[in-house]
Amino acid sequence: NVDIEIECFIHGAMCSSISGRCVLSNFLTNRDSNRGGCSQICRWDFKLLDEQKKNIEGEKDFTLCAKDLSLLAYIKDMMDIGITSFKIEGRMRSIYYIATVVDIYRRVIDGYLKDSKYQYPKDYEKILRNCANRDAVSQFFNEKNDVDCQYYNGREEISNQGFLGIVLDYDKENKLATVEERNYFKKDDEVEIFGPNIKPFSFKMPDIYNEDGEKVNIGRHPEEILKFKLDKKVYPNDMIRIKIS
Repeated sequence: NVDIEIECFIHGAMCSSISGRCVLSNFLTNRDSNRGGCSQICRWDFKLLDEQKKNIEGEKDFTLCAKDLSLLAYIKDMMDIGITSFKIEGRMRSIYYIATVVDIYRRVIDGYLKDSKYQYPKDYEKILRNCANRDAVSQFFNEKNDVDCQYYNGREEISNQGFLGIVLDYDKENKLATVEERNYFKKDDEVEIFGPNIKPFSFKMPDIYNEDGEKVNIGRHPEEILKFKLDKKVYPNDMIRIKIS
């Protein structure tokens, strides 16, 4: 027997061709899919033509777009069959998306390594759904690949507003967190902080102050520097999001 390490994708966008070999991107936009320049032609809307090249009327135009991949529910199965490396698709994704997805899968993998009977909290699935704007399914893993794995006649992509800010500093003496805002939030919002050095925790947003120490209680300007009291220690680059209920 040959001992071969196996890598497998576990989360992210799916290519409608095979492993980025699509020629449509090159043909229509002169951007090479195989060199990281895919213009995602499969997500464009197309007219459907009949044999006489007449447009087939429908509710919406046709698309080749596959839904995203999510194998969170099968991580233990993949570990059990000997897959040694899990890969997350992250091209052109936001720092919040990457941080959220990596954090969730890291916690689940570590959970199973410590206890084979570990069951991840179902909230993890909600968190993954909330950080992306496309549906995610298990695609070809252990299931029939059917109509539910792809978008055919349009889709809704809701802009994600769950990422509220990123921690810049924490003053332990005064228990004061300094953050850079990303999306609107206000006093009394239920929020959560997560990062690689802490266990995620939620709290109700206290009074909010600007850089001049003035109480504003609302963060409404992207990249504005804001401060608020926080009893638990946090670290630079930890992220704040809306609490998922």
